[in-house]
Amino acid sequence: MTPLIDITMTATRRPDIIKQTLSSFYRNMLAPVIDRCRIIVNIDPVGENIASHEIVPIIAGYFNHYYVNLPMTSSFPHAFKWVWEQSDAPWVLNLEDDWELLEEINIHSMIDMMLRYPALASLRLPFFNAQATSM
Repeated sequence: MTPLIDITMTATRRPDIIKQTLSSFYRNMLAPVIDRCRIIVNIDPVGENIASHEIVPIIAGYFNHYYVNLPMTSSFPHAFKWVWEQSDAPWVLNLEDDWELLEEINIHSMIDMMLRYPALASLRLPFFNAQATSM
């Protein structure tokens, strides 16, 4: 069984962008393990002229397990610190609200790599296609 995965995300009031981010990660990585995932989101009160709590149904549409912070003032450092302090899973995937996963990634392979190389502290998904840049 896949160990619990916490997904941390700092966000602002941009529902369409958040929906695009969550949809791309669900479709290209998280669908097979979604029941083992919990998303931890801080929604700062900046962005579109909507209430922060209006973002929560978007999150709930992808995750059964979620924990959301709706602060009264914006602070990226506080948001980042808050989401990481809530995490207690063996694996953490950190997202920003405006990222998009364009290709399929096998999350089981990522976890297997971390288990095979215990000194490895993190994995980074590249911004570019590594095959296209190889010679």
